[in-house]
Amino acid sequence: AIALAEAYSLTKDPRLREPLERVVAFTVRAQNPKTGGWRYRTYHENPRERGDLSVTGWQLMALKSARLGGLNVPEDAFVKSKKFLDGVGVKVKGFQYRPGRTPSSAMIAEGLFCEQMLGAGVTTPKMEQCLSLIQERLPSRNRVDYYYWYYGSLAMRQAQGQDWHNWNNKLKPILLRKQT
Repeated sequence: AIALAEAYSLTKDPRLREPLERVVAFTVRAQNPKTGGWRYRTYHENPRERGDLSVTGWQLMALKSARLGGLNVPEDAFVKSKKFLDGVGVKVKGFQYRPGRTPSSAMIAEGLFCEQMLGAGVTTPKMEQCLSLIQERLPSRNRVDYYYWYYGSLAMRQAQGQDWHNWNNKLKPILLRKQT
């Protein structure tokens, strides 16, 4: 969904529009209407699934990319996503995968990036807190966590400034050493 949305956004190839409209409609229908989250199966396949931050982040990115590409994405999907994020946020510890789980670096970074996608350039105290948590856990070659590094890179790039500089200066040499 993300690849299709990005391809359409960049090319405006008319052959991609209809498949992208279908995937957006599917994604919106798959969202849990009560919690605002997504899970590995659609809401209709398993209505008891409340969602998880990992899948929700991917779906949110796809919808945001589709909207940036000019497609009509219902605002309600983003409003519900925000509700889900609020539900997996932990006061001083960032974000958790699902309610009741321990926040991890990857989920803190993914939650921050989701907040950035939904925030229209506004930085909230929750986002500042997550930026600080990430800056305390900069990449280390002793602890490989590609999922964290992926979302951390997206979030820090959006943050810009010293946060991005610190992150990029730590991660770039690690990735270059790990490249084969």
